[in-house]
Amino acid sequence: MVSEEVRNKLSINDCIAFQTECGNRPGLIIDDSPDAVEVLVFKEVTSELHQQYCLRPVVAEEYPMAYCGNMIELMGNVSDKLTIPRTSIIDIIFIVPIREVESSLFHIAGSKNAYFIRYYIKADNGLCDYHARFYFNQYIVEPFSHRIFYSFNLIAHNLKRSMHHLKETDVSNKTFRVSMSMESFLYLSSKLPSAVQVYTTCKEASVIYYNNLSMEARTCSITKYYVRVLHMQSMLEMRKVLGSTIGLGICSARPTKKTRYRYCTINGTLNSVEMHQEVSGEIVDKPLKRTGCNGIDFVYKLESRQLVCTVRFTKLIVSTAEIATSRVPIADVKAPRSSAYVGAWFIHDGVVLEVVKIVNDIVACKTPDNDEDIIELPLPLVSDLVNRFGRQ
Repeated sequence: MVSEEVRNKLSINDCIAFQTECGNRPGLIIDDSPDAVEVLVFKEVTSELHQQYCLRPVVAEEYPMAYCGNMIELMGNVSDKLTIPRTSIIDIIFIVPIREVESSLFHIAGSKNAYFIRYYIKADNGLCDYHARFYFNQYIVEPFSHRIFYSFNLIAHNLKRSMHHLKETDVSNKTFRVSMSMESFLYLSSKLPSAVQVYTTCKEASVIYYNNLSMEARTCSITKYYVRVLHMQSMLEMRKVLGSTIGLGICSARPTKKTRYRYCTINGTLNSVEMHQEVSGEIVDKPLKRTGCNGIDFVYKLESRQLVCTVRFTKLIVSTAEIATSRVPIADVKAPRSSAYVGAWFIHDGVVLEVVKIVNDIVACKTPDNDEDIIELPLPLVSDLVNRFGRQ
């Protein structure tokens, strides 16, 4: 259930989940008052609605984000309206047109709060395509749920980007900063009840720059809120609101116009936040204690409205498809383009070598006991030698 403060902020054009005698329903607020709201009710598209209106099914070839993200399709009826008390509102949701789901602006596929819509039912019971840019238009005064969506979508985008496109020799942690409203951060923290949460007040130095080219050093009080995702239950809670693949990413080059798709491959590297089942006793006693274990730490500065996120993860070699599919059941794991991969051993001129990195068609190698002398060999030769070494 959302807090009373959140319920009071929700107004026209906010998307909500509300409670009825028939269960939980999604809807759009079209009119509001201090104690009640009028809602345009959305229906979940079932097989019966597909048959009744002869709807085309959602297929992976046309809508991979919606299909692979297991998103639920909704349908709106302009005449299906309901007035409910504000106390019936249980959550904020995101109802996004299918075209926006498939755009590069949508990043939280797999979130339990996200739905997509293709059609709405007109007053004459006919269907009409839903083309409205629901969350990606700019408003002078944005609805509350839209602001939450922007923040969650931005965090999801940066979390996914921080786990992908990393060179295989990089350290296994990543930090990024984003601007975020206080209400969005508090809503995020309320969705992670099992995470380690604490706030502190400290002094921080800053520099003020004046127009006469002088500067002044100042010290002010800064309030910091910490939300630490350090065990599996808190990770599952975060995936419900930010997407089902948060904390996972392949170590691969970015897609380009020439090579549009990049896949998880056998012998490739998978970046994964590997969680424990329980929070360690040291963190329970000292919530701000530094730890080297995998996890995601959010630090929010109240005065600057800035969120700092640090991700610590493990690099896994995808030696078998199960390494990926055990973490994402629908993972699409391709056969390796080359048998050479970082960490592979082989014999060259009677010497055992280990692959350090692969850049284009050049493989940097070293002996297992000497990290300084790097030997560069062509990729086809190394691939052949790795295959031979594996069969010996």
